[in-house]
Amino acid sequence: MKKLFALMAGIALVASAAQADLIALWTFEGSVPTTSGPLAPESGAGSATSDGSGAFSNPAGNGSSESWSANGWAIGQYWQFQVNLSGYQDVTLSWDQTGSSTGPRDFQLQYSTD
Repeated sequence: MKKLFALMAGIALVASAAQADLIALWTFEGSVPTTSGPLAPESGAGSATSDGSGAFSNPAGNGSSESWSANGWAIGQYWQFQVNLSGYQDVTLSWDQTGSSTGPRDFQLQYSTD
């Protein structure tokens, strides 16, 4: 069964509200992804990858003109975003995603500090 998953514009990591520094922002407006990555963020520094399975594309998304999409999504597949948070504290993560009627319905965001 083919599945479609689209990661929409807006993955941002921002440190401390008092001194808000944008660490990384992926909107997919400039990178226009059609592969599993690695993809640099449009702002800041980091790397975005997928496990490499499926057919990747860049369709219009849920209110966004760009997205990172994979057709052929299966259980255990993932998107991974890496940034260096050395020297930061009180980090805030903002995440926006959606699925299609042919893709997964439930998502789980996980993070690691190592």
